[in-house]
Amino acid sequence: MNKKVTLSLLSATVFASMAASAFAAPTQGVYMGGSVDKFYKLDDLFNLTAEAKKQFVTNLNTANPDGDFNNLVFVDFDGKGAKFSEILAKGTLSKAKRDLIKTDFEGSYVTVNLDGSNGVSYDPRNDAVDVPTGDLKVESVSAITTTVKKAADQQLGIQVNGNRTVTVDELKAAGYSVEFLFNFSATPTEKTTGVVNASNRTTFKYAVKVTKGEETFTSQWTDVKVVDATQAVEVTKVGLKSGAENWALDYITVSDTNVAFAATEAVNALGETENVTLPNVEKVTSSDVTVAYYANGVIKALKPGTVTFTVKFTGVEKTVAVPVVIKAAQEATSVVENGTTIKVKANAATDVNFTVNDQYSEKLRKNSTLTVKVIDKDGNETSTNVTAVAGKGTIAGFNKAAGEYTVKVLNGTNEIGSFTIKAVDLTAATPDKFELSVADKAQIDLKDALENPPAANLTINISAFADEVKLTGEDLTNAVTGLKVESSNKDVVVAPADALTGATFTVTGGTKTGVATVSLVKVEEDYKETLATIDVEVVNTTPQIDALNLKEGETKVTFSGEEITKADVVAALTAGKDQEGNEVLTTDKIEAVTYVEFDEKVIVEIKAIYGGKTFVFDAGKVEQPGNGGEQPGNGGQETIPFTATIDGVTLTLTFGDTTELNIGDIAASIDEGTVAGTVADNFTGDNNNELVITFADTIEITSTIVVSIGNAPDAKVYEVTYDGEAGAWVVKEVNTEEEQA
Repeated sequence: MNKKVTLSLLSATVFASMAASAFAAPTQGVYMGGSVDKFYKLDDLFNLTAEAKKQFVTNLNTANPDGDFNNLVFVDFDGKGAKFSEILAKGTLSKAKRDLIKTDFEGSYVTVNLDGSNGVSYDPRNDAVDVPTGDLKVESVSAITTTVKKAADQQLGIQVNGNRTVTVDELKAAGYSVEFLFNFSATPTEKTTGVVNASNRTTFKYAVKVTKGEETFTSQWTDVKVVDATQAVEVTKVGLKSGAENWALDYITVSDTNVAFAATEAVNALGETENVTLPNVEKVTSSDVTVAYYANGVIKALKPGTVTFTVKFTGVEKTVAVPVVIKAAQEATSVVENGTTIKVKANAATDVNFTVNDQYSEKLRKNSTLTVKVIDKDGNETSTNVTAVAGKGTIAGFNKAAGEYTVKVLNGTNEIGSFTIKAVDLTAATPDKFELSVADKAQIDLKDALENPPAANLTINISAFADEVKLTGEDLTNAVTGLKVESSNKDVVVAPADALTGATFTVTGGTKTGVATVSLVKVEEDYKETLATIDVEVVNTTPQIDALNLKEGETKVTFSGEEITKADVVAALTAGKDQEGNEVLTTDKIEAVTYVEFDEKVIVEIKAIYGGKTFVFDAGKVEQPGNGGEQPGNGGQETIPFTATIDGVTLTLTFGDTTELNIGDIAASIDEGTVAGTVADNFTGDNNNELVITFADTIEITSTIVVSIGNAPDAKVYEVTYDGEAGAWVVKEVNTEEEQA
């Protein structure tokens, strides 16, 4: 295996394990056997010195000369773990993790210190499980899961002998058969694995039956509550907000009138915080209403002091106490630009901005009317009132002859700052400085090309200066016209090819992620001068397909048409499911599929934006059951036009890899005329050539789904039924004329 890939997976494994925080025995870490016999603690692994990290890689390779990684053992914080070869085979730590046994370790290991030097010796066999899992003897069994998410792929737990949590695989390895029992019609997979689809349930019961020879152990029935993982049951952190912005201060002032409470972290019924919807504030009470109280969704501060608010959130029983310090109202007390010189173009109207702070050295948030006096070199003075808004004061349309002018800013009669405005004659001046900037972040996400076609791009702004005066209007346009833009890596960032005609330009994400330097350049024949640069990062947050596996029950990719299609591949392979329980792999994510006839293999190429990896699987052409792959009742001229997959309440019809479909009206029903929740009319296909039909109730394996395609009286009717032997849903055409006869 590629060492870079191996190290990446090792990093991912370590980071995933660090979410846990329980006492571990054997001691958590990475154990390297073979000729190395070294031990790295997880707590230390990412704090190693640079030299120690290099030695880690060397030891990793030395310990595994054959590249099978059987000599590398990973132990998580909970004391469970696996050989790294097992983690590689199963793809994730969670799937491979098990109780470690004495024979997993080769003996004593030398602990490696942060600087790479040798520490004390440690023998993990003293803390490993005494007997291998295969020697596990069951004396009792319990069904221990009481809460699951309202989602697909929810694993139910098993405990044996009153105190040991085990997996189905561990029980099978010990010679036991396992069956999950339910109070609903479960699928064969749910009954054998305990992985249930709880997307459309609120509660259910389950029990576990474990059998070996003449011995059978059956647990008591356990009630399982199905919860919405996005719903908060407790708010764990509360913050202050002003509008949509987080409040950055640890106090508010009497003049702050738009500060509200908001939940910033909440947990669901499973104790998780990720993807939990933050609830709204329902009610707030004050410990001292003479200092501050809550009304109309904001804090009403009346006077300086400290008050404790009790915050109740919608749908959450437990309240949160939040102390808040109230300070005196803001006053304008200083000007940030005090003592500086601001240059502007002479004899041209220019807005001159300055910043006003309060008595706490923070930007003034309340509006404040100030007096601004402008004094020329002869002592002539003009005075005007300026309202500072959000801490910014503006001298509008400053238009003076070349020279220096003193500006004094007063709050009432108190001078709070002064600065100089220098009006510069730019008649003969040329731009001597350029800057590139963006509105927010110099980053392009390639995912935007999918969500907002045709491309993921970034707008970059140009600023030009002459004698420290920032150019505007026609001066700026003239300064940038004819300049060009270049990218240091065209695979990462694509720059515009034409010369500029204005002060903004757009760059586009390329085919790769990374960082590229975008340069503003002046080109005169063979001469080229770089005037300004900005680094642009290109990321890709599109979910990556790093692994494909055959779906349960599938042994290879099969097809019945003239050529293998993307839909055939999607029907047989899986990249797992997303948070909503939908298959990650869809036809639009596949670049190409190639069938190698003599080798009976299919090459599956994933599009670059989804990872760009290539996979190879066994494949073969098969005949349609019962009619040699031909559609019955029509002389064998056509094949069944679609495949069907079912997940909970949804029926997905996949019509093959055609570029144009026009198959008329589609209707679907379950059994005796239960009409689908969604019926599509005049379906013409989409990027996936898939149609998803949603029913009101869960589709059981005993159901027969009738699909009608086309317009009466020429509509064709198909039945979708579950084939228990094949472990899949199969499609057949119904000869309606014969049925009517």
